[in-house]
Amino acid sequence: MDVIADDDAPIEGGTFSGTFSLDGSTQPLTVNISPGSQGAIAALMTNAPNNGGASVAFVLPGSNVADSGLQVGDVITSVGGQNTPNVAAVNAAIDGRRAGMRVPVTVIRGGQTITLQLRLDGTI
Repeated sequence: MDVIADDDAPIEGGTFSGTFSLDGSTQPLTVNISPGSQGAIAALMTNAPNNGGASVAFVLPGSNVADSGLQVGDVITSVGGQNTPNVAAVNAAIDGRRAGMRVPVTVIRGGQTITLQLRLDGTI
């Protein structure tokens, strides 16, 4: 049986042991998680003025983040609940997250603050 790792499974993978119960019977369980690949935002970003976030200058057409709604002109202000005053902070916030993972990203678009559920791309 193939099991897909949760989005928050460690990138490095590993073997995890525990137990599971079914119909009153407890059995040992060992799960091997394959290593994943680092997630990325397939976009060109520049630092917004005054540590105001990461301004999106280009989004790769057909990428996961494009399909998730990220647009040119968006300013990313937080990723996964972490404030992101610049591009380096955006990159740090996605470090260690698997490609394909969905992560809440807050952006300013046209003066409005909205939250997108971005599906991370593989490294580009």
